Amino acid sequence: MAWAPDRPAGSARPPTARSPTAGRHDALADAPALAVLRGLDSGPRGLTEAEAEERLARHGENTIPGRRPASWPRRYARALRDPFTAVLLALGPVSALVAAWGTACVITGLVLVSSALRSRTEYQADRSADGLRHLVAATATVRRRSTPTAAPRFREIPVELLVPGDVIRLGPGDVIPADVRLLRTQNLALHQAALTGESAPVAKRPDDAPPAAAGEFERAHACFQGSSVASGSGTALVTATGADTHFARAYPARSRRRESAFDRAVNGISWMLIRFMLLTPPLVLLADAAVRGRGLETVPFAVAVAVGLTPEMLPVVVTTVLARKAAALAREHGVIVRWLPALHNIGAVDVLCTDKTGTLTCDRPVLDSALDPFGRPDPEVLHWAAVNSLWTLQLADLPVPDALDEAVLDAVAEPRSGTARPGLPPAYDTYDGVAALPFDPVRRMATAVVRAPGRHGRHTLVVKGSVEEVLARCTRLHATPPAGVQVNGPAAGVQVPAPVAGVQSVEPPGTVRASAPATAAQVPAPPAGVRSPQPPDTVRASAPATAAHAAAPPAPGVVVRAEDLAEDLSAPGAPLLRAVPGSGPREADADRPTGGAATGACAAEPAEDRGGERQLDDAERERLLGFAAGQAGQGLRLLAVALAERPARRGRYGPADERDLAFAGFVVLRDAPADTAADALAALAGRGVAVKVLTGDHPGTAARVFRDLGLEPGGVLTGARIDGMDDEELARRAERTAVFARCTPQHKVRVVRALRAAGHTTGFLGDGVNDLPALHAADVGICPRDAVDVTREAADVVLAAKDLTAIDHAVTAGRHATGTIATYLRIALSSNLGNVIAMLAAGVLLPFLPMLPAQVLLQNLCFDAAQLALAYDQPAPDALRHPSPLRPRDFLRFITAFGLVNAAADLATFAALALTVPASIHASGQAAFHSGWFTENLITQALVMVLLRAGTRAPAPIRAAAGALAAIGLLIPLPPLAGALGAAPLPLTYYLLLAAILAVYALVLLAAGSRHGGGAARWAADR
Repeated sequence: MAWAPDRPAGSARPPTARSPTAGRHDALADAPALAVLRGLDSGPRGLTEAEAEERLARHGENTIPGRRPASWPRRYARALRDPFTAVLLALGPVSALVAAWGTACVITGLVLVSSALRSRTEYQADRSADGLRHLVAATATVRRRSTPTAAPRFREIPVELLVPGDVIRLGPGDVIPADVRLLRTQNLALHQAALTGESAPVAKRPDDAPPAAAGEFERAHACFQGSSVASGSGTALVTATGADTHFARAYPARSRRRESAFDRAVNGISWMLIRFMLLTPPLVLLADAAVRGRGLETVPFAVAVAVGLTPEMLPVVVTTVLARKAAALAREHGVIVRWLPALHNIGAVDVLCTDKTGTLTCDRPVLDSALDPFGRPDPEVLHWAAVNSLWTLQLADLPVPDALDEAVLDAVAEPRSGTARPGLPPAYDTYDGVAALPFDPVRRMATAVVRAPGRHGRHTLVVKGSVEEVLARCTRLHATPPAGVQVNGPAAGVQVPAPVAGVQSVEPPGTVRASAPATAAQVPAPPAGVRSPQPPDTVRASAPATAAHAAAPPAPGVVVRAEDLAEDLSAPGAPLLRAVPGSGPREADADRPTGGAATGACAAEPAEDRGGERQLDDAERERLLGFAAGQAGQGLRLLAVALAERPARRGRYGPADERDLAFAGFVVLRDAPADTAADALAALAGRGVAVKVLTGDHPGTAARVFRDLGLEPGGVLTGARIDGMDDEELARRAERTAVFARCTPQHKVRVVRALRAAGHTTGFLGDGVNDLPALHAADVGICPRDAVDVTREAADVVLAAKDLTAIDHAVTAGRHATGTIATYLRIALSSNLGNVIAMLAAGVLLPFLPMLPAQVLLQNLCFDAAQLALAYDQPAPDALRHPSPLRPRDFLRFITAFGLVNAAADLATFAALALTVPASIHASGQAAFHSGWFTENLITQALVMVLLRAGTRAPAPIRAAAGALAAIGLLIPLPPLAGALGAAPLPLTYYLLLAAILAVYALVLLAAGSRHGGGAARWAADR
């Protein structure tokens, strides 16, 4: 992969740094379009293939520079920087200086093996993460020529092959592949949330004179890599690629990771042990010199004792455990851990900060209700909204349907079959589409022009969009639909079936139903014995509505759910909104106003109230805006729907026709909770993880999502209030607050830092470039697989989907790994400390060394090899319920207590050997003493592996390793191994006394473990 030559891969340029090439691109981008084309030696016809190849070689591929993969020597050198490895490397030369070559060789072998294993596992993890780059193949539509004289043509190429001077085509849904200067647009609007955090689309146009005071991302003529096309289309000139884009310069790759909580914990434990190790050799030498008068001949033994205290396999076990859990996460749940210590960090997380969309909610809204201008349920509003959505999508030829349109269409279709609901025919079957004006961020509305069957001389404009913008173009309130549409009543010539016997048709209070004029003869009476009651508040406008009806007080508390609308639309005897061919006004009455709202050109309507409509004055407009604001405060999103009739014409429709409209009502949408959100939140809460939402949305929207999930959001903290707090106050408030709204990227960073300052291990889930500062500030940064490249590069953990369930799996895996590492440390350190205490005591009590240096190292090597099986341990369920960080203070208390138990067993063994083996200075007696302690040491360590675990039953690998360890201990005193290792056979009486010692030792371990919460892990967690 090639990068720009002026910025080597892996370099982390400060955000303010600008290369000369980048500065030239910025200056060109602000020049007039013609000057930019000339400056880049390009033209509207695009580059030739030869020119593109030459520029690709000069500028490099259009990719974001990342960290260069480390070479094997570099990985190996990094593995050698471990504190324990450094101590072993220091002890090796000391052994060589006193000619203890066996000790030096064993130490060197331990260092080489552990470093090789660690390098290999980290390499495999990096390979898994790098594979994410190839999961999504991005392309761009570029205009190029095969030769200078050939005609240009558009074709798809990988975005990596784009070069400055290319002319590209943009359409809805396209991701901007590089920094570009617009040449031509048609209603172009971009989503720049990944860059700025703003969710609203931003209008773009090819201004030739950009305003000098415009902000970097506010320049209408410039589009930046990382944004995407919301609507419209255009052509643009590529001005910068790769390392020279704003995207790459503003958010450089993190070249060196900060120290994590896991690093701090392991380093704290390591340095605690290193202090003991540095004290051990001098103590052994002083004790032997003072009591026995021995000198340098005890140096190999002192070094062996120090090595015995060292958990040499700690780097190997840690890396193996983390790598195994990371591989299982990737294989089973699609979660990639890019940096192995991050698995511990996510297991230690007790606060998770996340956005709302895609985690707690679906990525698309759903219909909540359809309301008339007075806040009462009205399925007619939903019908007209569906007409608008269908014909806008069909006539505007949008390649990516708008999410709001899809929500409206889903509400009027059967959930499974996708067919129209009974009683509401599809709009494309009953209306003829004439024209469509798609949504754009300037007008903030979309219009469909349709013709109803039998209304060949009339066109109906159906407008849907922002409440403020639509109301600004309305002059009337609509109460009944245009002629030809029946609403809960029969139109001329339409028979409504009577209710089924025994079934009552009850309408909710406050319901307003509009219908075309109908006579009593057209509506058959119900069968005998069947009542058709109506609540007192029900109003039927079958004749022209009176002012009293139109002025009915609003009922903002009355809403109807989508499922309620579905029942209304399919109820027997209520074909609500059916437009019936031939049911419009008769030919002779075509020019006469009827009860409908669309009865002639709106411009020609009189200003006074008419049947079914009333004048929309300023007070009524303010009431509607206030009602919409109140609904928004409850977390709902409102779209206004308005209608107008125009005489049919052949000319084109434009925004100027969106005037003199009749306001029909509101379509209310909400963010639907994600299917797995409630269960995932419950699972995380059960593991002690508090979820906090940091969003740029309205406070009411975020709070409503929490309530929909069955949670109480409490007080909502907004970005404006965060600005007024200092860090100390924010830390206090952040702990008690679950929802943070109207947050900018800077607010998110402050909240994350405040939570960490309060002592919480904090995770942050984000997917945009604007989330990078918060990702860096958190203990563990998490992003979904489809996040932008630079965010994915900065994240510690990458999810297959933006789903809290995946995070729950990652938390579980992290705690499994942490519990396993903690078990290894407790077992290894308590056993090793007990041996060191016993060796120091033996140096004072015995006239000879209690064990030969080679035997000490062999024992240590056997124990270390057996401890690798602990990587397959399964912690107790209690270890998964709460975060269990590795705290050096807790380990010190634990290993001191259990180390003394081990030392007591060793001293009891010394007493048994004194009784059964001649305590003399003869070589045979010393060899038997060495053999007896060697055997006891390996068997007690095997018991520790099985009994000092956190789980209830040891897995098969641990049982096998413990059995092998005990077997080696029993075989060493026997020929032929005894002669090779300086051991000697032991008497039977020793084995009987040893069995008694081991039985008492096992009982003490079980009792101590039970006293401390039923296991080592639970004891540490309780601490």
